[in-house]
Amino acid sequence: SGSYVKRFEQNFAKFIGSNFCIGVKSGADALLLSIKSFDFEKKCRILIPANSHFSILLAVFYAGYVPILVEPEKGTYNIDPHKIEEKITANTSAIIAVHSFGKACNMDDISRIANNNNLKIIEECSGSHGAKYKNKATGSFGSLASFGFDPSKILGALGEAGAVTTSEKDIADRLKSLRNSGDTGSSQDLQGFNFYPNELQNGFLLSKLKKIDRIIEHKRKLADLYNMFLKDDFIKPVEDNDYFDVFQAYNIRHPKRDKLMEYLLENEIQTRKPLLLPAYKHKLLQDSVSDNDFPVAREIYETALSLPVSSAHQEMEIFKIIETMNKF
Repeated sequence: SGSYVKRFEQNFAKFIGSNFCIGVKSGADALLLSIKSFDFEKKCRILIPANSHFSILLAVFYAGYVPILVEPEKGTYNIDPHKIEEKITANTSAIIAVHSFGKACNMDDISRIANNNNLKIIEECSGSHGAKYKNKATGSFGSLASFGFDPSKILGALGEAGAVTTSEKDIADRLKSLRNSGDTGSSQDLQGFNFYPNELQNGFLLSKLKKIDRIIEHKRKLADLYNMFLKDDFIKPVEDNDYFDVFQAYNIRHPKRDKLMEYLLENEIQTRKPLLLPAYKHKLLQDSVSDNDFPVAREIYETALSLPVSSAHQEMEIFKIIETMNKF
């Protein structure tokens, strides 16, 4: 592989605290490769958050397995550990722990449940670059972890890019083969893909990785302003000392979310809904799932709003947003 790819893989593995990093073309490729790296039985069940991005659902389908939806926690938007065990059957093989919007999942509870039931943990960390749970980085808890680096992410490339991290050499070797059309160096006995990473994107990521701590610090300062000065009519992110949040997005919830969004746009403040299509609303599940099956995911979908919190925003802009919102 090219020098930028190798250097980024080495530096990103060190940043996460894993032994290995395997670069790929995109975050979608990273998750599909992560799932395919295990020899799960056909039609096994993989647990995913009901409110996760529909791409998580599709990755499980494309890998040939059955996605099973689990309710999220209302306060964190992450998979609710208390709702996982009721979805486990003899055919369940893995949990995809999606660290949403810059907050880590409760990995103590998830790891305990996985160990007790002999399940693999696949972390999905596209929205949690640099986030930590009990001082341990997301991407270093499970058997492996997928990352996406599209331009909207904290560590964003110029276009699409992705990676998988693991500390297990046999998994790393299999991932390298799978991304390179199944080539092991001596044979091609694995099903494989052409997921080799782009040299230019990895060069850009390598440069940006040097600045990631500064980017995160800036986003956390902006989030602190929202936390301190937004009125309590808005349900703000849960704060907990066990979690180091990086605020890929700063989400609030409000029962009149759509009216609030229109009001802010009238005042030249652009916001967005965190997820346009969560997994539980995908057409693939329309015959087996209804909105009423996942009331927490539905409430998040209908009431959550992402406020500006990018590395380009300045404190005075955030104060203006706060002042406008507090008049709503």
